[in-house]
Amino acid sequence: MASIHTRAQIANSKRHHPEADVTELRRKYREERLAEHIAEWLEGTPRLTDEQLDRVATLLRNGARA
Repeated sequence: MASIHTRAQIANSKRHHPEADVTELRRKYREERLAEHIAEWLEGTPRLTDEQLDRVATLLRNGARA
């Protein structure tokens, strides 16, 4: 799992450089966790239609406003 490695990078960075800006690492971690969660959730389920995929993509792009 990629997110475990990224979480360790964040912890390491904060431990050795408390003032370090880890915003991008945190963003990367959130994306990796979301991708892992989606992959687990979709495992063994029927493939979504193109329309459903478009709706999910819109939600991800616009947040809950869509």
